[in-house]
Amino acid sequence: MSAITTPDEAARAAFRQAAARAAQGTLPASPASVGLLGEKTLHRAVKLFLEPDEALHEQKIGPYVADILNGQGAFEIQTRGFYRLGKKLPSLLALTPVTVVYPLPRLKWLVWVDPKTGEASPRRRSGKTYGPLDALPELFWLAGCLSDPRLAVRLIFIDLVEIRLLDGWGNGGKRGSSRADRIPLELSGDIALCSPGDYAAAFLPGLPSPFTAKDLQKAGRLSPRGAASALRVLLAAGVVRQEGKCGRAFLYIPVSPPPAQFPAETGCKPETNLLK
Repeated sequence: MSAITTPDEAARAAFRQAAARAAQGTLPASPASVGLLGEKTLHRAVKLFLEPDEALHEQKIGPYVADILNGQGAFEIQTRGFYRLGKKLPSLLALTPVTVVYPLPRLKWLVWVDPKTGEASPRRRSGKTYGPLDALPELFWLAGCLSDPRLAVRLIFIDLVEIRLLDGWGNGGKRGSSRADRIPLELSGDIALCSPGDYAAAFLPGLPSPFTAKDLQKAGRLSPRGAASALRVLLAAGVVRQEGKCGRAFLYIPVSPPPAQFPAETGCKPETNLLK
C-alpha cells in the first residue's frame, strides 16, 4: 500500500531540470504538435519530467493524441477538467496501458499581475496547503475505469508559483480573476494509485469511522458537490461501504482489509470502431 512518498534528490533534480526546460519554452521540431497549442508551463514541465525525449510527446493513438507514448504505454497529464477524458480514456485503454497523472500544488505562492501595465506584485505565500483529498473530486471522472488493470493514476505534488491577472470584478480585481500560468519550483511528493490498498492508504487516514459526507467535506475542505464526487471514487475503489444512517445522513466505514482488486465496473467502454 502507498501513501504520499517523498522524492529522493535524484528525482528532485530531474524535476528541476524539466521545469527549467519548460520555462525556456523550447519547442519540439514538429510544429504540428497539437498539444503545444496554449500549453501551460506546469503541464509542459511534468511532461518533460515523465519523458525527457520530446520525440515521444504528442503521439497519435487511434483518433486521439496522447501527451506521452513510450515503452510503458500512454500518459495523460491533467491539471484540471478530468471530464475531458470521458471518451478518450476508455478508447486509449483498449489499445495500451494508460497512466493518468494529476499534478497538484503542495505549497503555493501567488503573484498578481496588472493586465494593463504588466506590473507584478511581490511573491506571497498562499495560506492553503494541499493534500491527497484535494484530488478526489476530479478522480470522479475516472471511477468507471478503475477496474481496468491497464489504468494507473499518479498524483504528483509540486511547490509552485501561481500567476493571476487582476482582471476580476472585486477586491482590487482579485475576485473572479483569471489564472495566467503556474510555474513549478520543486517536486515535493508522489502517490501511485494502482490498487484498492493504494486508495485506502492515500485517502482514508484522518477520517473517522464511521464517517458521513459532511465529515469528508470537512476533512478535505471540499464543496458539498466535491464531497459527493469524492465518495463516489471511494465506493468505486471498494475501500468504503455504506453502513446505516445517522439521522438523515448515510454512514460509511472503511473496508478492512481493502479488497485485492477493484469491484467490476461496466462504465469504461471504448469506442467500438477502434477495435475493428
